[in-house]
Amino acid sequence: LTLPPEEQDAAIRDGAIKRLHRPLGALSAALAKGGGWLMGGRFTVADLNAACAVFYLRGAPELMAAFPAVQEWYARCTARQGFREMLRLRGES
Repeated sequence: LTLPPEEQDAAIRDGAIKRLHRPLGALSAALAKGGGWLMGGRFTVADLNAACAVFYLRGAPELMAAFPAVQEWYARCTARQGFREMLRLRGES
């Protein structure tokens, strides 16, 4: 999902997106347990780790749109100053 669109094989991309529905569903269910973060009412390393993985889905906005709770959580994660600084240091803003 991180290749430019012109370099992507549509069948491989579509298959990858389909396989991501289950883990994103699990992430959405975990967020539904309350508190807005994976471990409840506060941001923890679990959120940081998961958000770093979700970062690589930026090339599939249609996938993220199917999981609004994940999309909202990810926006909160990436709005954090430390997360923005980490992306800046990695050169991936």
